[in-house]
Amino acid sequence: MNHVLTLLVNQIRTALEKLGREGVGYVNSEYSNSIEYCVDGRVFEITIKERREG
Repeated sequence: MNHVLTLLVNQIRTALEKLGREGVGYVNSEYSNSIEYCVDGRVFEITIKERREG
């Protein structure tokens, strides 16, 4: 994982953890480039990947 990807994932995780502290869902699992977040029994997969040109 490169530094930009790590930075983006960390910022998104921080925002999701803040939502969790406010009582809105929780982080279910985390992988190198994606986070699963649960809200009201629904699972959302947030994936960060670089779009390659060409």
